[in-house]
Amino acid sequence: IRVVQPGRLYQWVGEISLVALNSGSLVPLTTQVEKCMLDNVPVQLRVMERAKKKDKAKTARPANFNPFLPPETELTVCRLTDQYLAVLNKFCVIDHHTLLITDTFVEQTLPLGLPDFTAASAALDQHDWLVFFNGGGAAGSSESHRHLQLVPLPFDLTNPEAGVPIEVLFDPSLTPGLVTQQPRCTFTHRIAMLTSTDPEQLLQLYHTAMEQLALLNERDQPTQPYNLLLTRRWLMIVPRYGEAVNGIGFNAVAFAGGLLVRSVEQLDWIKQVGLLHILKALTTPGECA
Repeated sequence: IRVVQPGRLYQWVGEISLVALNSGSLVPLTTQVEKCMLDNVPVQLRVMERAKKKDKAKTARPANFNPFLPPETELTVCRLTDQYLAVLNKFCVIDHHTLLITDTFVEQTLPLGLPDFTAASAALDQHDWLVFFNGGGAAGSSESHRHLQLVPLPFDLTNPEAGVPIEVLFDPSLTPGLVTQQPRCTFTHRIAMLTSTDPEQLLQLYHTAMEQLALLNERDQPTQPYNLLLTRRWLMIVPRYGEAVNGIGFNAVAFAGGLLVRSVEQLDWIKQVGLLHILKALTTPGECA
């Protein structure tokens, strides 16, 4: 497996994607994308057209199957750090969607540590990504092997200045390095604006946010369910009290302003209730179903 070179990760992801697409190893879940202003956020709503492909692949595999040990050769991009590989997300809904996976089995629900933030920082040094982490099944995670995820920014390629949709709600005057809340983000969260993506600094901010939200348990014990979102500019943690609202499952990308549904009916419901209604429900006890 080749080792990442400066500035090449995004390019290599693109090259491997083309080869894997041609061989059938990469199975994009073709989606219609609709841009929609919800609560003043330019949300990207995606309707999956081939969801059954992923469902079928999951039901066909053995109970203890681990797709990351080893990862598929044709989906493997490179070694990113001494503990992390970059591999393509086999069932992607966004182009260049990449997974960062540990070489050896680490439980997804255990707290993140320095190796995880070292890998995230290495990816952010390479390209402007949204790095996200689904901490547990209630947070949208479907695999128990430790993995961070990358999607390239901006979400909207027709508007390169847009970055992450949820950022339109951010107050730019917040003090960098302070774990706080964005007043217009009316769901439960903690956020820190960044001056660097130094792994030790990220780890410290993560711990502070996790402690403020009471998401950490005893040492070396699984955390409470949560999502992490990380860019070159900010780190956000949100607690999760369930995976779904109105029968629609959401992962960390929902908190960035990207929503994925399986039907036009679900799409219409989201337009009716709005983005912040959904994000509040996901982060409030007793509101998920």
